[in-house]
Amino acid sequence: MSDVVMMEVVHAVVLGVVVGFLLWEHVVHRDMGKVRGWNLIFTGFVLLLFASLLDIADDFPGLSWLVVGNTPVETFFEKIPGYLGGFVLLAIGFVRWMPGLRQLQHEIILRSEAELITDEQRVFLQSIIDAMPDPLMVISLDYQILLQNQASAERLPGSEPVPTEMTCHWLSHRRSQPCDKAGRACPLREVQRSGATVTIIHQHLDADNKPYTVELTASPFRNSEGELVGIIESARNISDRVVLQQRLQERDKHLQQLIWHDPLTGLYNRDYFVKRLQMALQTARRLAVLVIDIDGFKRLNEGLGHFAGDEILSEMASRLSTGLRSNDVLARNGDEFLLLTRHRVTTARTTQLARKILAVVGAKIEVAKQIVYPHASIGIAQFPEDGSDVATLLNHAETAAHRAFEAGGNQMHHYSAAEGQQAQELLMLEAGLREAIEKGQLVVYYQPQVDLNSGEVIGAEALVRWQHPQLGLVPPGKFIPLAETNGLIVALGEWVLRTACSDAANWYASGQLKGRIAVNLSARQFDEKGLVEGIAAILQQSGCPAAALELEVTESMMMLDADKVAKCLEQLRELGFKVAMDDFGTGYSSMLQLHRLPIDKIKIDQSFVRNLPLDVDAAKITRSIIALARSMDLEVIAEGIETQQQQEFLQAEGCFEGQGFLYSQAITCTAFATMLKKGVRSCNTTS
Repeated sequence: MSDVVMMEVVHAVVLGVVVGFLLWEHVVHRDMGKVRGWNLIFTGFVLLLFASLLDIADDFPGLSWLVVGNTPVETFFEKIPGYLGGFVLLAIGFVRWMPGLRQLQHEIILRSEAELITDEQRVFLQSIIDAMPDPLMVISLDYQILLQNQASAERLPGSEPVPTEMTCHWLSHRRSQPCDKAGRACPLREVQRSGATVTIIHQHLDADNKPYTVELTASPFRNSEGELVGIIESARNISDRVVLQQRLQERDKHLQQLIWHDPLTGLYNRDYFVKRLQMALQTARRLAVLVIDIDGFKRLNEGLGHFAGDEILSEMASRLSTGLRSNDVLARNGDEFLLLTRHRVTTARTTQLARKILAVVGAKIEVAKQIVYPHASIGIAQFPEDGSDVATLLNHAETAAHRAFEAGGNQMHHYSAAEGQQAQELLMLEAGLREAIEKGQLVVYYQPQVDLNSGEVIGAEALVRWQHPQLGLVPPGKFIPLAETNGLIVALGEWVLRTACSDAANWYASGQLKGRIAVNLSARQFDEKGLVEGIAAILQQSGCPAAALELEVTESMMMLDADKVAKCLEQLRELGFKVAMDDFGTGYSSMLQLHRLPIDKIKIDQSFVRNLPLDVDAAKITRSIIALARSMDLEVIAEGIETQQQQEFLQAEGCFEGQGFLYSQAITCTAFATMLKKGVRSCNTTS
């Protein structure tokens, strides 16, 4: 190969390299093609390469296909466009390219500087997020971690291989599936669904694969067009807070236990029962409230001791809790239990339930080394027929339980409207009794006592009546027990004594009263200090001599301190009073106790007189009482005489004093004064 041919080959190779370089630059740096004149330069080099190849073809027959013509003249004309066109295009292209090249160079410099700034910013940004104590990740829509801080990277396990393309669910949970596929809330999916920032509680794993609780905050990550391309997720460790919350919840639960539960039995207390009953009344069609009162618990508590009483209550709570339904509510209120039931409430079903409770309660229990057979009185009130609010239902159930107890206990009782009306009346009486004493609504009536042989009036019993402004004349059987219960009997008894002393003083001074006025003293009055001194003061203030009065005490006094009672009665006798034992024979007295008390008279109770002379037992008891009085040298008087046959029986047995409707019912002070003034021996009607 000649040197000329070699030069042509080298020339062609160089041109080929230049053309290839220009093509590579155009592909790699697309901005190059945008520079003005670049296309002309590229075309010029291609033409020169073509002309150079034609020169080589002249020396190598194998390349004759490059030559269009077969003559030298034709070949020459083929080369002219190549060389001439190539140089012309190169010249024009370079003229146009130089300014664009300088601009491109400037842009490249700016871009390099911008890339340098971006790298610095990336380092700066990384340093900022690395300083954050909470793990932070930028997550793509396919769960890939695009960016994370040091706190997040520290969760990488040292003992497990890390996937090439690490996902958020693998780093946080060591799982190959996303959270939503594993049945947990996925932050990415939640952000996609809502388009806003979300907060989720998750369980993550640390580098040692130990779980801890985090609060995830995931925010949308958008591109410049506003399209969602991922999320920015931060995770705060709240394990300590969760533990604290659990402790607070446990503490709150403990406080609720203290507030709403009875500490002895663990049952709900009355306050919680009321709360649940209020809630039940808002939704229930029917329900029942049962009050379960342990009969005689006070006696058991005092007799066996308070610890034994607590043991009984705990055992009752355990027994009653057995078999409760899920929506039943059982509570303790003192020595009674409250039960709310909503299961198919009917009178028949609540009756059946109450009978089961009575059977459960009545089973024997060993306490304080003794066998006890407790029993209960159960009151039942049903919604809606027995009340529509909490207070009414509870009051009616209490009333029904009281009725069950009055009937002997160990039984159940359904509330009735008639009993409710009676209970309401008693409440009204109890509320008005104090005012009755203060406002002068009480009146003393007198029932004459007569000599059965002569019919002469020998005295009277002072009986209190209540002139109620709405109810009219209230008999003592209705309000005396109330006064005994609420303690007003002391003030009431003092008022009656004062009034009777004032009336007796007038009758005694005028010579009309030849006998005595009998006034009742209650057992409660003997509990008061200064009883004797108080009675003496009333005598002095009224001017009534003690000889004009007779004090009646009941057999229930035997249940008090016998020595104390005997001392008081002896002091009263020393003042000049006579003392009579009222309602004798009703069950409290014994011969020994009767001998110990300084009394002057025995009054035969009307419950025996009423059935004379036909009732054999009543006749035997009456004879025994009269014989006892005669043997002890005591006077005897019978109350409640209503028939001539009763009077004749008493006279035949040796009783010669009496009172009752056969002679007169209780009459007003004015009527009795008229009877005394006219010397009427006895009457059968009021004046």
